Amino acid sequence: MKRYNILVVDDNQDNLDLIHHALPEEEFKVFTVRSGCEAMTLLLSQPMDMVLLDLMMPDMNGFATLQMIRFIPRLMEIPVVIQTAYGNEINRRRLGYMGVKMVLVKPLSPSVLVEQIKGILCRDETNTSTTETEETVAVSKGIQDARERAHC
Repeated sequence: MKRYNILVVDDNQDNLDLIHHALPEEEFKVFTVRSGCEAMTLLLSQPMDMVLLDLMMPDMNGFATLQMIRFIPRLMEIPVVIQTAYGNEINRRRLGYMGVKMVLVKPLSPSVLVEQIKGILCRDETNTSTTETEETVAVSKGIQDARERAHC
C-alpha cells in the first residue's frame, strides 16, 4: 500500500495536531507547518501528494500560498484542500478556478476528513499521472519575487 505525503498548513497548533492524529500513520506521512512561507519551502524540497491549506494565516495567507503553488509547474498538479472556519464567507468559485479540490469547514470531523482525503487521492490516481517539470529561470525569478513580497 502506498503511503501518501500530506502537507498540513495552519497557524493554529491545535488544528495541526487534530489533523496529524486523524490520519493513520500506516497510510499517511503528515508534515505540518504554520505558515505559507514554510509550506513553500517544504513543497520545493519534499514531494507531496496533497496539501491541506488554511486560508486565514498571518503574513502569507492561504490564497497567496495557493497562487504560488499553482504558479510553479512541478507543484501545480498537487491536490489542494482548503480547511477554513469561514466556509460560508469565502469565494468558492474563485477557489474552484484556482484548482482547489474541496473546501472543508472547521471544526473538522476526523472521520470525514480521512474519508474525503482518501477519496480525492484515489480519484486523482485514476484520472491523472503527473510528471515533474523543470522550472524556468522566469518562474524561479517570479517565485523569489513573490517570496520577498511575502517576507519569506
